Amino acid sequence: MELSFFVVRQKENEPLKEYLQRFNAAALEVPFATQELKASAFSQGLLNGDFFKSLPKKPVSKFDALLVRAAKYINMEDVQAAKRESRGEKRDPEKTTRIGSKMENIVQEKIIQCLRHNMDIFAWTPQDLDGIDPNMITHHLNIDPDVKPVKEKKRHFRRNVEVYVDDMLVKSKEAKDQITDLEEKFSVLRYYRLKLNPGTFAFGVQGERFLGFMVTQRGTEANPLKIKAILDMKAPTNVNEVQKLTGRIAALGHFISKAVEKSLPFFKVLRKAKKVRVGYLLPTSIRRTQGVFSKTPLIGEINPGGYPLFVSLNHPQAVSSVLICEEGGK
Repeated sequence: MELSFFVVRQKENEPLKEYLQRFNAAALEVPFATQELKASAFSQGLLNGDFFKSLPKKPVSKFDALLVRAAKYINMEDVQAAKRESRGEKRDPEKTTRIGSKMENIVQEKIIQCLRHNMDIFAWTPQDLDGIDPNMITHHLNIDPDVKPVKEKKRHFRRNVEVYVDDMLVKSKEAKDQITDLEEKFSVLRYYRLKLNPGTFAFGVQGERFLGFMVTQRGTEANPLKIKAILDMKAPTNVNEVQKLTGRIAALGHFISKAVEKSLPFFKVLRKAKKVRVGYLLPTSIRRTQGVFSKTPLIGEINPGGYPLFVSLNHPQAVSSVLICEEGGK
């Protein structure tokens, strides 16, 4: 009778919830099985997934304790099934896109209904594209090596949309405003006969990577990987390492107060590379730069209706500026 536990195996792509239901049905046939035996049989029948990999970290010997652990993963699977995929028509389950997993149920349901109502906005197949004039959607750059490079800027469209080449971000300050903002943008896309790729969009997320930065409700945060690259660097010992360091600092220049002023020692070394001993001047400067990133820097959002102040700081060799706004008495 005890062997009946060990013939129950989790099937490929089978949710943990369904596997648990089948296992419990088999357990009813062995009423005198111990907690330890059930836990062992259940664990051995698991696929090599997230739940299975979590068991060695905090081993449990009792089946009841294992059920408590499994319940958390079952809830996670339910959330992923309901919130990360918004199904299209029932007769065509392949029409899916992604939505966030940290929303209230009411907001989640509204976003799903909004997406279903606007399914014509997405290009599910190549045949869904209406043949837009290439001059309207093609991005041209001059590749002549003698032509000065053009830095493409992030463009702001209206109050809540940012676009950079082919990346688009629709921002909503509050979750309740997301539906209104999406409907507004869908109307514009429909008017110009533009289509979205459902596989590359995510809706209703609280934080998402955009242009290498993390855009969250609090504002724009620096990319942790770029910060780590600076924190892990040792004091440069040659010109090439100085150039690499200045490039990494420039990528995060928006997050560093007086970034140019802090980078002056490095620029001086590059200008006088043949006369200056690199390793002699820079240890203090790089430690000061690394200290800026002891906490992840954040560029906050300015609330509509506020009165931002423009502050300019003049240095003999650099000029810095910043917009500040009072919030909460600070």
